[in-house]
Formats: sequence, structure tokens, C-alpha cells
Amino acid sequence: MPISFHVATGMHDMTTKNSFTIGKVIGGNLNTGLIVRVDENIAIEELTSGNYFKIIGRDGYVFYGIAENIKLSDMDKKIYRRVNTIPLDMLNFYRGTSVYGLLTIKPILMETPMGEIKNTTSIPSHFSSVEIAGQDDIKRIFSNNSDCAYKIGNLIGNPDLNIYIDLKKITERSTAVFGKSGSGKTFFVLPLIAEIISRKVCSVLIFDMHNDYAYVLKGDKENYKGLKNLEKCSDKVKVISLDPMFSKRINHVPDAYLNIFYDQILPEDIEPLSSLIALTDVQINTIYSLYRNLESSWFPHIIVDNPSPEINKLLSTRKLSDATYHALNRNLSRFGQYKFITSRWGFELADNEKTTSIEEICNDLARGYSIVIEFGRYSNDLLAYLFVSNFISRRIHQKYVQLKELYEGGTSAEPKPLIIVVEEAHKFLEKDIADYTVFGTIAREMRKYNVTLLLIDQRPSSIDDEVMSQISTRIVYSLTDENDINAVLTGTADSNYMKNIITSLSTKKQAVIFGYAVPAPLPIDVVEYNEKIVDYSLSYSA
Repeated sequence: MPISFHVATGMHDMTTKNSFTIGKVIGGNLNTGLIVRVDENIAIEELTSGNYFKIIGRDGYVFYGIAENIKLSDMDKKIYRRVNTIPLDMLNFYRGTSVYGLLTIKPILMETPMGEIKNTTSIPSHFSSVEIAGQDDIKRIFSNNSDCAYKIGNLIGNPDLNIYIDLKKITERSTAVFGKSGSGKTFFVLPLIAEIISRKVCSVLIFDMHNDYAYVLKGDKENYKGLKNLEKCSDKVKVISLDPMFSKRINHVPDAYLNIFYDQILPEDIEPLSSLIALTDVQINTIYSLYRNLESSWFPHIIVDNPSPEINKLLSTRKLSDATYHALNRNLSRFGQYKFITSRWGFELADNEKTTSIEEICNDLARGYSIVIEFGRYSNDLLAYLFVSNFISRRIHQKYVQLKELYEGGTSAEPKPLIIVVEEAHKFLEKDIADYTVFGTIAREMRKYNVTLLLIDQRPSSIDDEVMSQISTRIVYSLTDENDINAVLTGTADSNYMKNIITSLSTKKQAVIFGYAVPAPLPIDVVEYNEKIVDYSLSYSA
């Protein structure tokens, strides 16, 4: 239900188009916010942190801000000593006169007399009237008449005030969705991606770690359609699976299966995994040495059970230490269990099934298709996820750099913009390994090559600070860890009031969005994803 403000003359509905006065500015400053004395007729219980307010300044200036803090104050503390003996009608008289409410409003935007809306560089004068921002005000600030306007939710506490963002702005620079496990991140990201694809804003590459995006998004009680089951975007999406057995078990035929060949694997594909598989600096250096000696055949030689003749030769000439070899063999042997890594062309597939290559994936993305990499039974295998995601993204990085350089040289068309969706992002971007993974490179510099990131993560405090500073738009769900909250506010001005908003969010279906894609921070009730699966034969348990 809409929030209604009870006053002496009746009820004022926050959802009406006309604003109404709730108090006057009595102090404050640009940095810590404006102090507003709340009118005695306003029920302070119905003012909430995160509400938007409109302050009417002098000479045609109008300011917009967010409620940062609400508190009770007084003119005479003696009244508290007698509060239990004062009649109720007299206490009501004191309310709003001797005792009153104070509201702290952080000014965010200002409108000049010429109608220009810009970031706040000044403050309104004493006794300026403060109003609840009405529907027309919200539309004026956040209206988006672009063809790429997408509804992400409603202003918290007001279901009639719709909030839109520009999909182009979301994809022009790197974006992140942060929140605790179970807060609803995937239920926000999937419909967002569907709109990006259906409106042809850019290509999307999704590393679908938990098998949520391709066919079925599994909810707590109901299942919802994945991208391949959504009519508006299914023909623009290709599903590439790592696992034929999984696809057959859930009765789906992906567009292709992925092969990664031994001779494609480089030391740079393994080094970012060093902390996960316990590689020492000596072992990493040895991998590069093996590549120099054995070239593209180095990888199968190191994962087989018994040393090959080539390895024995290196051992006998002491170009390879016996202890280091056996340590590498132990640490890398897990790769031998992955069926998608092979030395021969193709799987044993039915006639209507096919494989694809990294080159084909890159070409499809550059042409405007979107691709979901489905991990199947490897969905809980972090090593497989990190390896495949980094392996593919490194090749895409190289391809897009090449295509953009050809375009700038006038010999090729400009590649379609691409956004790469990465879950468990901190695993790629931890402070010790961000410089070694391609995702750190993309976050820092790939916007100029038409590639950006959409990161999804529940541990933002583990992400490298430099990478975090490059994330232009942030959608933050409930977080309780102090370090995580501080991390998502890295590089954010006025972090104290933003922290207050984050800590006040509900554990589900509420978020605050701030940064490049919106003119000011927006606490929202996130729009629900309603594309439920009616035919439960499409449901499956991974």
C-alpha cells in the first residue's frame, strides 16, 4: 500500500502528483546534509530513510535530496522529567512545539531557474520549504524517454513511482550487482539481460555457473523461464554446453558443445588459478619453461599418470626437477577429468548435435548473438568455472582488440559492444590475482575495445580496490558485513549516508542503485520476475 501522511487537515498521499510541505530548513551544510524541522502536523513515524524530498529554494532554485537520518529533538528537556504526570492532551500540545522531529536530507541534485538539473553545488537558504517528492518530481529527475528505458522497480515505500534506467548506460561501462546469497541478484540480472538482448543493445556472454540463465531459473517454490524459453530473445541466444550428459538428462539440446583442445592451453590460462590449485612460484615458472621446451604439447605431458619420453628427457638433462614435476602432476591432474578438454576433435555426438570452437564463439558475439556457457555437472566445480571463464575471456579480449584496431584503421566494421556476465566475481578479481586475470584487464581498460563486465558477487570486500574503482554502476542488495559495505562504497562520495541506506534494506527484493547509469542514488523495491514456467516438464534438478 502507498505510504499516507496523516495531518491535521486530513490525509496526504505520497503517490499524488502534487507535493506537500513537511517542514522547513533550519540549518545544515553541503557535506553533512540539511537539517529540517518537521511540521507538527506530520506523523514522523511515516517518514523513512531513503525517501526523496524536494526543497524549494529562492529565485527559482529547486533542490532534491534523500532522507539520511531522522531523530527527535526538543527545546526544553525539563519536560521529560514530568512526562508521566502531564495529561495526554497537553503532551499532544507539546509535540511539534517544545519537542519535535528533525530530518537530515542529503542534497543530491539541484534544478536551476533555467530548468537544468545537475549535481548539487550549493544549498537552499534558511526556512526553505521541504516537500515529499511527488510522482511528477520523480519523473522529472529520473524520467528516461530513451528506447532503452527499462523499469527496474519502484521507489521504496511507493509502488506507484516507477524507476527506469537506460540499458545503454548499464552496458557502456562495467556494472556490478552485490548482495548476500539469496537476496535476489539472479532474479534481477536475468530479466535485465533479456531486455538488453531483445532490444539489441549489445551482445552478452554469460558464464552460467549454476545453470540458471539458459533454460530454467530455479526459485524457492517455482521455476522461471531462462533466456532460451523467453520468446522475445530466444532466437538471439545460443547455449553452449560443457556437458552432453547433463543436457541429455534434462532433455535439452544446446546449440553446440564446447571443446577446449590441449594444444590451445597456455601457461597464462593456468597461472590465475595458482591459489586454487596450490601452485608455487617455482611451479609457475616451470610451467612457462615447459611451454618453451615442448611448445603447444606441454599440457598433456604434465597431466598424464606416467612421465612421457619428452618429460623423461627433460628430467635426465635436469631441465626439469623431479620433485617439481611430480608436484605439478598432482596439482594439474584434475584437468584430466574434464571431458570438455580433449586432444581429439569433437565428442561422440548424435547427428543433430555439433561442437563449437573459441573462434566461432568470438565471431558469433561480434555479429550480435548472445551466448550462455552452461556448465552442467561442473556447476559446483570452482576450478572448471574459473578455468573456462578465464580461458574464453582471454581469447575474446584478444579478438576484440584486433577487431577494434582494424575498425580504427578503416579495414573492418566496428565489433558489436559486448558485456560479459561473471558470477563469483571476487574469485577472478581478488587482490592477489586481479593483475593476472583477463577480467582485471577488462575492468581497467576494455571499455575502449567495446567490452565491459557485469559482475555478480556476494563478497565485494575480496575484490581488488583498483578494479572496484572501475565499476561505474553498482546495484547493491542487503549486505551485513562491514567490510563488504565499505568495499561497495569504494570511490563513492558521501559514503556515510549511502551506508545508512544499504543497512536499512530488506533482506530480499530491495536494492540501491547508484553510479553512472542514474543521476542520483535510488533505493528501490526491485521489480519481480514473473515469467513463470507453466509446463513443469521443463523443470529439472541440477
